[in-house]
Amino acid sequence: MKRYRYKAFRADGAAVTGTLPAASAEEAARTLRERGCTVARLRPERVLFPRPLSRRALALFCREWASLLSAGLPMTEALAVIAGHGRRAARQTFADLAATVASGQTAAGACRRSGAFPPFFLSMVAVGEQSGTLPEQLRRLSAYYEKSARLRRQFLAALAYPAFVLCLASAVFLLVLTVILPSFSLLFESLGLPLPAVTAQALALGLFLRQYGPALPAGLLLIGLALFLWRRTAQGRAAWDRLLFRSRFVRRLFLIRFCAALSALLRSGAPLSDALRLTESAAGNREGKRRIRRTEAALASGSGFAESLAAAGLSSPALDPMAAAGEAGGELPEFLGEAARLMAEETGRVLARWKALLEPALLLFVGGLTAAVVFTVMIPLFTAAGRGLP
Repeated sequence: MKRYRYKAFRADGAAVTGTLPAASAEEAARTLRERGCTVARLRPERVLFPRPLSRRALALFCREWASLLSAGLPMTEALAVIAGHGRRAARQTFADLAATVASGQTAAGACRRSGAFPPFFLSMVAVGEQSGTLPEQLRRLSAYYEKSARLRRQFLAALAYPAFVLCLASAVFLLVLTVILPSFSLLFESLGLPLPAVTAQALALGLFLRQYGPALPAGLLLIGLALFLWRRTAQGRAAWDRLLFRSRFVRRLFLIRFCAALSALLRSGAPLSDALRLTESAAGNREGKRRIRRTEAALASGSGFAESLAAAGLSSPALDPMAAAGEAGGELPEFLGEAARLMAEETGRVLARWKALLEPALLLFVGGLTAAVVFTVMIPLFTAAGRGLP
C-alpha cells in the first residue's frame, strides 16, 4: 500500500494538503473527489525507511480508542480525536485512518491499508468489528502490547550494562595496543632492552591494527551487508529463523507471544482452528510458523491440543500442564494466559540472573585485561632493572 501526498481545493475554495494511503494514484484521486475536493497536485510519498508503530504506541492507541468508543463517540470522531493529540510521527497515520473510515471502509480495512499495523492487530480488530465487541478487543490488544513492550524493556535493560562495559574495554584495549605500546617500544629499543615474547606479540598486533585498522571496519561492514542481503532471501530467512529457534531463550519468547496471542483470540470467541491460523500469520519467526502449522495438522487429525503442541515441538514445562488442564476444563484461554504470565516471569528471572552473573564477570574480564596490558609494558622494565640499565 503506497502513500500519496496531495494538494487539493475544497468546494469553498480552501486549499488542503496531506497524505493518504491508496493502491494507485487513480484510487487516491478518486478518494479525494469523493470528499468533494479538486486535485491540484498528487504524487507518491517517498519513504526510505518506513517505521511501523511501536508496541508502546500500539498499546496507547488501543487504550485511547477503546475508551473513546466506550464513551459513545462514533468511529471517525474517535480516530480524529486521537489524531489531534497523538505524537507527531503517528498523527498522520491516525488522520488517514479517520479519513479512510469516513469514506466507507471498515476499521480493519483502513488499518490494513495504512500498512502501519501488525497482522495480529488487524485480526483482532476484524474479530471485534464482526462480533460487535471492538472496545473489548482493543483493551485486550492494549494489555497484550503493554506486556510485550515490558518484556522487551527488561531484555534491553539486562543487556545495556554488559554491552557498555564490553565496548569500553575494547576501546581501551585498542588504544593501548595502537598508541601506548608502540610508544613504549621506542623507549625499549633506545635502551637496548630485549622484548619478551608476550610484549613482542602484543606489539606486533598493535602495529598490525595501526596499519590495517581502517580496513577492518570496511571489511566488517561488507560482511554485515552480505549477511543482511542473505537474511532477506527466502532461504536466508528460513535458515536464520531455524538457528534462532534452537535457542531455549528465543523459543520461550516465541511461546510467550504465541500463548498471549492465542489466548486473546480465543477470548474474543474465535474457534481454535481460526485462532491458530491468525496466530500463525502474526508470528514473526518462520520456524515458529511451521510448527504452528504442524499443530493445526495434528488437531485436524483428531489429536488433543496439548498433544498437538508436543508433537509440533511447541512445549515447555510451564505450557504443557496449563494446556492440558485448560483443554480438560474447557478454560483454554484463561490457562494459556496464565502460561504466558508464568513464562514471562521466568524470563524476567533468567534475565536478572544473567545480569547478576555478567556484571562481576565483566569486571573480572576488564581487570584481567588491564593487568595483562600493564604487565606487557612493565615486564621489560623489570627485566632491565634486574640486569641493570646500560
